[in-house]
Amino acid sequence: PLQPQQWENVQVRVESRPTRVQVGMAEFLVITTDERRRPVFDFLISLRMNGSEPWRQTIQDGHVGVYRKAIPIKNAGRQTLSVQLKRKGKEVALLYFPLEVAP
Repeated sequence: PLQPQQWENVQVRVESRPTRVQVGMAEFLVITTDERRRPVFDFLISLRMNGSEPWRQTIQDGHVGVYRKAIPIKNAGRQTLSVQLKRKGKEVALLYFPLEVAP
């Protein structure tokens, strides 16, 4: 699993489907909670691999602090998933989640 990261009072956790990421399509869930473990659902979140792919906007899964998006994974090996957080139209954070992609 990917290590959660913190932005201000928000914990950002990323899960993948399948759990073991491999070349092809993978769905990522970005889960945002505050310090009291309540969902934070006022973000606009986009994802991309390795800083060279286009940003892909996630879809919010209700008001439960879960955002999801399937994105193509082109290369095996060490990769970085970039997570862009926007609030009120402004980028507020850019987080990086390293992961190992299976062939």
